[in-house]
Amino acid sequence: MKLIIEIPKEFEANFENDKFSDSLYHVAADIDLNIKSGRCGSSGRHEIETIAMLQDALRKAEVITE
Repeated sequence: MKLIIEIPKEFEANFENDKFSDSLYHVAADIDLNIKSGRCGSSGRHEIETIAMLQDALRKAEVITE
């Protein structure tokens, strides 16, 4: 599946820097910590796997300028 997303101007530098990898890493770490500590929450392993998929997809993203 391919999709095209529009990154708002204020987030372009973050995408160009590390393709949101750092931000997604922090979210995944928070979810993992909650799982390990037994804290309740609506996020879990599926969300960590989804974040990993997004990180990989964004890392491989092609930038098309119009």
